[in-house]
Order: sequence, then C-alpha cells, then structure tokens
Amino acid sequence: MLKRSGKVQFLFWLAFFAILFTLWISAILIIGFAWHTTFSEPTIKLLFVLYFITGIASLIGLLLSILINNRHYQKIFSIIIFILFVSLLAIRSVTD
Repeated sequence: MLKRSGKVQFLFWLAFFAILFTLWISAILIIGFAWHTTFSEPTIKLLFVLYFITGIASLIGLLLSILINNRHYQKIFSIIIFILFVSLLAIRSVTD
C-alpha cells in the first residue's frame, strides 16, 4: 500500500466530502426545479448550510493545495468553487 503524506490525505478527504456535498446540493436543486415545487424553510436552511460547508471546505482545500503545489487538487477545488458559483447564479436568476 502506498503511504501518502498527511496533507495529501487531508486534501483527499476534503475533496471527497466537498464533491459529496456538491452532489447533494445538485440533487436538491434538480429535484426542486424539475417538479416546480417551492422549497420549504428546512430545505432552504439545509441548502444554506451545505453551501457554507462546501464553500469553506473548497477554499481551505484550494489554499492548502496551492501551498503544497499540488495541481491535481487545485483543479478539483477550482471546479467545485466554479460549480457552486454557477449554481448560485442560476438560483438567483430563476427566483427573480
């Protein structure tokens, strides 16, 4: 088994949970917009918490991957941040 450094393991698990939360956000939004349902207050609170956790995890991961110069994780976290930003813009354009 290949032994990785603690920083790379931390980046892996941070990326794993950031991707998992991004998929969770996407599933909620796709289901909500596909069925044209209004989001209840608990769903909106859940989305707010998921966006916050995913955003913070992605920014920490991007900063750490820049500091240790790991291009692979820089790309992953940059893509996650871009997806979060685009989904926020899509929500904003649909709700107005």
